[in-house]
Amino acid sequence: MTLIAARNRDYGIGRKNDLLCRIPEDMRFFKERTSGKAIITGHSTFKSFKDGKPLADRLNIVLSRDVSLKIDGALVCHSLNGLFSLLKARGVNVAFVIGGQSVYELLADYCGEALITEIDDEAEADAFLAGVAPPRWRLETRSDTRNYNGLKYSFCRYINTEIKVPPV
Repeated sequence: MTLIAARNRDYGIGRKNDLLCRIPEDMRFFKERTSGKAIITGHSTFKSFKDGKPLADRLNIVLSRDVSLKIDGALVCHSLNGLFSLLKARGVNVAFVIGGQSVYELLADYCGEALITEIDDEAEADAFLAGVAPPRWRLETRSDTRNYNGLKYSFCRYINTEIKVPPV
């Protein structure tokens, strides 16, 4: 699995169930990488999608403790074992973990890489992605610094040096 996120210098990823900022190039990056692939998200993050609908051209998988939850156009899993069984049964070779905080915390150790847009900003956040950091994670590549409306950012690829094996 691959973790994908945008975070600021304080490891913030969101506030009030929304992104801290929207950078068009980052949005394109996310779409290019995840289109045609499976995405794994929590229910709160899923509800933040436009019109509360699944993202197009992707297999949307929602993790939720609510065993009665049903979502048109998405698959719902209630446990790690259920998620890994579903991925195996569907023959999913590439899956992106797209948030929010609790889903990142739950699945980061199982991800082999993390694609992080690092934003040089101090926007106040209430959701964070702090677990992708040394020593477990090694920075593999960093793009040149870019600028959008005064926001400086770069695309980074981290490698997990201690990938946890799924229980299934």
